[in-house]
Amino acid sequence: MDNLGKLLKYDTKSTKCVLILSNEDDHTTDDVIDWLTFMDVPVIRINGSEQIEFEYLEMSNNSSSIILNGHQKIRIEDIASFWYRRGRLNLKIDYINGMANKRLQKACNISIANEFTDLARYFYLKLEEIHGIGSVFENLTNKLFNLERASKQGFKIPQSRIITKKVDLEVFLKSHNVLLTKPIGQAGLIYDDESYSIDGTSTLFTWKDLAEIPNSFPPSLFQSYVDKAYELRIFFLENKCYCSAIFSQLDALTKVDFRNYNYEKPNRINGYTLPLSIESSLVAFMNDINMDSGSIDIIVTPQKEYYFLEVNPIGQFKQVSYPCNYYLEKKVAHYLAKPWILQ
Repeated sequence: MDNLGKLLKYDTKSTKCVLILSNEDDHTTDDVIDWLTFMDVPVIRINGSEQIEFEYLEMSNNSSSIILNGHQKIRIEDIASFWYRRGRLNLKIDYINGMANKRLQKACNISIANEFTDLARYFYLKLEEIHGIGSVFENLTNKLFNLERASKQGFKIPQSRIITKKVDLEVFLKSHNVLLTKPIGQAGLIYDDESYSIDGTSTLFTWKDLAEIPNSFPPSLFQSYVDKAYELRIFFLENKCYCSAIFSQLDALTKVDFRNYNYEKPNRINGYTLPLSIESSLVAFMNDINMDSGSIDIIVTPQKEYYFLEVNPIGQFKQVSYPCNYYLEKKVAHYLAKPWILQ
């Protein structure tokens, strides 16, 4: 019986809850909580800006208990389901002040901070044992490693080089004439003032740009530019792929990276059925990198070749959910509510 389709409300007489770690400005979290509330599933949300007090930890044979205190008490044994959306625990630390020996004071405060780091890590590790979606550790995913693993699953990937010298960049540029540069990490430099605006998205690199850079520079990722017919944004959950086709190449603003949104004239977005072979390879790839959920970017060339670009474990999926009527927020809520369905 499809409980999701019937929108059944669950018996929640127990004290168990869903714990969500997020940021206060994440509207996708708001939408998922709306669905959980509709289903009468208790939710505790911790935002990264919210200061949390560590209160208590006890271990004995075959049992452990952790209590944190924010706007309400959080007991690890009361958490039936967990969603790591984004952010980190912001544990309140009372540092030492007023010591005459400032070097000793600094050493003591570093030690205290390290102790809190290990406490938080233990809490994260305990959450790994609970039914849920995502992981703090999963968010440390590596873009370069993911490219390598996607290639081993049969995907084409752009030719990629990490370069530190202008002479090597010139050689790479000669072989492709146009390159793409993007951050090595999940997010690049983001800055905005009256003089500069940098958003950390992908950027074209041409001969004109080569003339303006120094002879050496920090390690930077450059890729061959792949011409596209359209690009795919895919949300992965429970070994299923929910796919949208984004016709971003028709707009100069979004042609290189659709995240340079054109709010006045948005890209056309349609639902898209992946070939079974591509979907199977994506499932194998996500299982290979031990990622249970994420937003995947793929380019489809005019020749119908599928180029894997990257996966973001905490990527936004509203632009997949709403235009394609996938109701992904509802599906996420339903997955988090499974302990109540099965009780």
